[in-house]
Amino acid sequence: MAVEEVAESADVPLINIRGALLREPDYRAFVAADGLHLNEEGQRRVALAVGKYVERRFAR
Repeated sequence: MAVEEVAESADVPLINIRGALLREPDYRAFVAADGLHLNEEGQRRVALAVGKYVERRFAR
């Protein structure tokens, strides 16, 4: 079962950061030299995605 399906069935909010980064033409531009952790730009992209989600989810 995909993570999206699990979150939906459990009624848990989900921000698919990995999916968003993998849709980028060169996702490696967001990964640090260790190949595992995000670099500064990757962290910035995550912060933007979370911020957008929070704005949509809690908009009045």
